[in-house]
Amino acid sequence: MNQSLDKKVNNDPLKIVFVCNEQTNKNEIEELFKIAKIYLNISWIFIDVQEIKDIENIETPDILFIDYKENFEKIFNWEQYHYFHQKNSIFMQVTVLDSFQEQDYKILKFGTDDIIYKNFGYDFLKWKIIAILRRMWDSHSNKTTKIYKGMIIDNLKNVFYFNDKLIYLTKKEFELMDFLMTNIKQGFISKKKIFEALWGVKGNDCSRVTDQIIFKIKKKIGKDVFQITKQGIKIL
Repeated sequence: MNQSLDKKVNNDPLKIVFVCNEQTNKNEIEELFKIAKIYLNISWIFIDVQEIKDIENIETPDILFIDYKENFEKIFNWEQYHYFHQKNSIFMQVTVLDSFQEQDYKILKFGTDDIIYKNFGYDFLKWKIIAILRRMWDSHSNKTTKIYKGMIIDNLKNVFYFNDKLIYLTKKEFELMDFLMTNIKQGFISKKKIFEALWGVKGNDCSRVTDQIIFKIKKKIGKDVFQITKQGIKIL
């Protein structure tokens, strides 16, 4: 494993692991990361594609780039993605491909969050990687991720987890959970205030609509994480 870290970086950098195969242009990728480091506090290492099979011995990164090789599903799959995400709520996996193929959906099936195509050229590769790192830095610095008692809401990916389980929420369900977790220190929040925040309008039927969304969320989570009184709603 070849490490390429600046020993003088500030504490808690955004950790990157780049999985290479025999055709990976490491010098090119190294230059891209050096450019990104001008803007962001990042550290990175390169590992050979064979080393990722021993997944539990790899320190959990914030971003895992994988330079695609044949039999991708045997290199990294959904179970391993979930393992990393349990240890790091903002974990992201990016797959680097030579060019677009119709079967790329299979790669997305195995947990990939984003795909980069090399044949679009060096400039595209550079700014695509920097854009990904910039978005991840926001989440890494806790600007977009909220965590509370087993609940994780990530506005970068628009996903919600409860006790390490991905819970599929509709847009309004997600917005309601995000609003409650953002304002958790306020205690009880009135249904009227929730309704006005989510829809941006005042309505007489706010209680019924809010109750319906709460009921659907509770059903999906499988556990009551709310306390509801005449004062309003709060997360337990």
